[in-house]
Amino acid sequence: MSGDVSQIKVDMESCRGCRRCEVVCSWEKSQLFGEKGVTNPRRSGVKVKSDEKDGFYSPLVCDQCTSKDCLEVCDAGAIEIDSGVVIVDFDLCSGCGACTDVCDKIWLDPEYEVAVKCDLCGDGEPRCVDACKHGVLRCV
Repeated sequence: MSGDVSQIKVDMESCRGCRRCEVVCSWEKSQLFGEKGVTNPRRSGVKVKSDEKDGFYSPLVCDQCTSKDCLEVCDAGAIEIDSGVVIVDFDLCSGCGACTDVCDKIWLDPEYEVAVKCDLCGDGEPRCVDACKHGVLRCV
């Protein structure tokens, strides 16, 4: 990690549900799956949950919390901390889903059956923050 960012903060009230953050993140993550240049929101480390009836959108992104419940429940040892950022080693992940049971900011990729979450783009410079034109996401 080279950036100084330790987490992404979310302004829930400003989200309009455009999902640019998902698209940009999934493009970035696609490279980790050997699919360079592919956008697939199922691989995004940020998910926008929506209640379109009420016009409410809620971006979910790992806040690199201090509880580290996901790390503790991972029997495969696939979740680790690197320079303060919680990351998933896809090669070790068994896809058991234990981490998704303790955290709603981690999900399983349906094709590769591995845990996916925000890792601050691996370099501490999350692309989703720049992609968000409404100021919903910010680095802290």
